[in-house]
Amino acid sequence: MPNQLSDRQTLAAIALTLVVVIGLVVLTVKPEQEREPGLLWRDQPDQPTTSLAI
Repeated sequence: MPNQLSDRQTLAAIALTLVVVIGLVVLTVKPEQEREPGLLWRDQPDQPTTSLAI
């Protein structure tokens, strides 16, 4: 095969692939501070409360 890659070119291609993959992961993962909070569920009271008249 006349178009064989040298060892240096192969290692450079692997390194470039790793940099691209790590870069994509870093760009897509949001930091903990920017994440939206999860849904907070409140339990309904057992008995309805009545408003106090002033």
